[in-house]
This record gives sequence, C-alpha cells and structure tokens, in this order.
Amino acid sequence: MKKIISFLSFILLLTCLPAFTQAAEPKQYNDEVNVSVYLKSNLTITLNGTYQLVNKDTGTKTAVPESTVLTVSKDTSGVSVIYTGFSQKSAKGFDLQELSGTSKLAVFTADTPLRRGATSSYEIIKTFKAGESANYLDSFTNAQGQVWYKVSSGSLSGWVLSTTVRLSDASSLSTAKVSNGTTYRGSFFLKPNGSQVEIINFLGMEDYLKGVVPSEMPASWPKEALKAQAIAARSYAANTMMLTSTAASQVYKGYSGEDSRTNTAIQETAGLVAKYNGKPIQTFFFSTSGGRTANVGDVWNSNQASYPYLVSVDDPYESSPYSSWSETFTSAQLLKNFGFTDTSATIYDLSLSKTGANG
Repeated sequence: MKKIISFLSFILLLTCLPAFTQAAEPKQYNDEVNVSVYLKSNLTITLNGTYQLVNKDTGTKTAVPESTVLTVSKDTSGVSVIYTGFSQKSAKGFDLQELSGTSKLAVFTADTPLRRGATSSYEIIKTFKAGESANYLDSFTNAQGQVWYKVSSGSLSGWVLSTTVRLSDASSLSTAKVSNGTTYRGSFFLKPNGSQVEIINFLGMEDYLKGVVPSEMPASWPKEALKAQAIAARSYAANTMMLTSTAASQVYKGYSGEDSRTNTAIQETAGLVAKYNGKPIQTFFFSTSGGRTANVGDVWNSNQASYPYLVSVDDPYESSPYSSWSETFTSAQLLKNFGFTDTSATIYDLSLSKTGANG
C-alpha cells in the first residue's frame, strides 16, 4: 500500500511541475547556405528579433536586446562591436546568432546565481553573467515577498531573483537591417577581412531563395517560370560553398527583396533540384541565348567533360531584345586588345578560325 501511495505522489508531483519550453538555442537551418552580403570598415546592424552575440576569441555569449543598433568597425586589434552598455573586441570576429525555441527570455542585467529553490538559502548550481539569457518558465513570490523566476538553460533549471533579470519576448521572425539598407533573415558572422568587416549571412536554403528569385526574375512573370527559376537557383546554390549577393553568383536582396508570388513558387518546389547522375548540377542561367545555347567549354574555356549536361541546344522560345546585336571597334582598339603595341601596325584582314557549337 505504501508503494502505491508513493507512486501516486510521484505522478502528482510530475503533473504539478510547470511545463518546460524548448531551450532558447541558436537556430539551426535546414540546408544552410552562407552569403557574403557586405564589406565595409564601419557599419551598423539594427536588430528586430532575438539574438545573441558570441565573441569568437573568448566564447562569451551576450543576449542582445531587441531593437538594438550595433555599431561594428575594424581596427588593428580586430572587430569591435558597441551598443548601449556593451563594448567588446575580437580578433576572430563575432557570431550574431538568431535564437529560437522560447516565447520569453530572462536576460540578466548583472551576474546572477541560479539556485535550486526560490530563496537565497538554496544551493547555487550556476551563475549567469551579465548579458546572458535563459528560458523563462514561471514566477513565484516567496514568504519574504521576493519575486523569483524559474528558468532553464541547457539541461539545468532552477530559480533566479528577479531584481537582476529583464524579461524579453522572443520574436517569431528575427531580422536584421544592415547599413547598406537591406534587411536579412537568419544569423551572421562579423568577420575581419583586411581593413574591413565582412558580413556573412547564414540561413536556410528556402529562406535564402526568397531573396534571390524575385531579384533574378520579375515576380510578375507566370508562376511556372518562377518555379523553374526557383529550381535553377536552388541547384546553383547547392553547388556553391560561399555565395555573394551579386551577379557574381546570384543576386540576393534578403528579406527586403521578398515577394509573396515568388515565395509561393519556392514553397511549391521546396527541395527540388536539377540532377545529373544523382547529384545537383551547376545551373548557370542567363537572360538571352540568341536562339541557341552554347557549350560551357566555349564560354569560359571550361573542361566540357566536367559539365556533360551543359551542351548547346536550340532555344526556340526566346523573345529578347538582346537576341541579335552588334558592336563596333576601331582598328586601334582591336590591335591593342590583341597585344600589338606598335602604333604603326595595320590590320589587313580578319578571319574567324573557330566558332562555338551555337555558331
């Protein structure tokens, strides 16, 4: 009988405990891509969401209040980040990580002990440093009239005195606006690059595409065209370790460039890529073919054997103002471009010794 009573008491205790929320951890992205989006010696980042700043020299983590404006600069000792009440430098730079998994955070305004119970007599199991954060779970007012918050951090949970805690709501969508005028989803690496700071945007493939597809094709075009562009852009990104935000890889305008029509096309093709022998292909795309595409080996002197699928085919559907065009050069320009420095040289004739597969 005693065993039954003990078992029932244990079950009752479990049902009375507050429900635990998922830990506020750096967000993990499916099919993560890295995009270099900005390079400057001095810049600002305005946060709209829940982030933490990680010093890559020391590993120190600091929760950053929402709507904070970070001032970032490069000097001889590395990257410097400053905002109200905070200033740090790091030779290796900083990670600015998007946090997810909780509806409310406890942000510590001073070093704060985590205790097993809601009075100062309980054992300290961890001490949070100023600027760190934990998941807020519950609150309790003890017999002394003190308000304590129940929080969790990793595998630990306990109580902290409320006097050194600021509660903050976590945003469902976190974005950051950089001083280039563009707002981005995801997380960031503030990386030293020579005398400048390079911002690398980390985010999931599908969110990345939301900033690419309407930047490479008008969102007003038919949905099937948008879906084809989404597949091509996804396949290209799957083959590229580090992307840029320009036409050097694919134009990417972040959250600022998104459009609901292209977002729908991306969603309807989620995860689809073009493949050859079971692997995503390198999908170079362009606005105009002139009526027939080229062998890749004819364009960049590439090894055609490395891209057996990038071969010349007819393009009867093209309707472009750039399908046919002409360019005029003087004799002096041609001689200079072919390496003739003697100004007395004369062109007598020109002949084409080789044409591409597209003529």
